[in-house]
Amino acid sequence: MTAQATSSRSQNYHTMHTDDSAPRVGLLLQGFTHISPKYWISHDADIPTYAIGAGQIEMIEECTNLTGNGGTGSYDVPAHAEYF
Repeated sequence: MTAQATSSRSQNYHTMHTDDSAPRVGLLLQGFTHISPKYWISHDADIPTYAIGAGQIEMIEECTNLTGNGGTGSYDVPAHAEYF
């Protein structure tokens, strides 16, 4: 089932953190996309706080949208550790 079909049939939520590399596994060039909507949390993983404000969360509705995590040029392993 494609990401678009899954997104349209059920309530799924894809959360991504800053420049975490895990949500970018599976290349768009290979035809791989993630479900939608995506919620991008733009928070510096080096700052030891879990206080994420609404202004730091951006909803991205397209499966192939390169904004948010997909638009960052770096891969930050510590960013993967701070979701919930």
